[in-house]
Amino acid sequence: MKEWLLEWEALYRLDSAINLCEKYGVSNAYCMLLERAGDFTKALDVYIETVQQKLDALLEHCRSLDFAENPSRPVDVEDDARST
Repeated sequence: MKEWLLEWEALYRLDSAINLCEKYGVSNAYCMLLERAGDFTKALDVYIETVQQKLDALLEHCRSLDFAENPSRPVDVEDDARST
């Protein structure tokens, strides 16, 4: 998506593209367009929010694992994440 936006930038309005990327959750292109528009703070906020969502999903997945199958070292994922 980012490559297409860069290649065809003369064919779309920046504000319309930003709104569409936000509406449909295309965060990588959304951030790139925000940067092009000069809104670096919003772009950074979106990057951080996206990373946080991915980390939350990973944490939830780790919690859903059945550690009874491998009882050699039960792990509290949240405690391990805070210690790093």
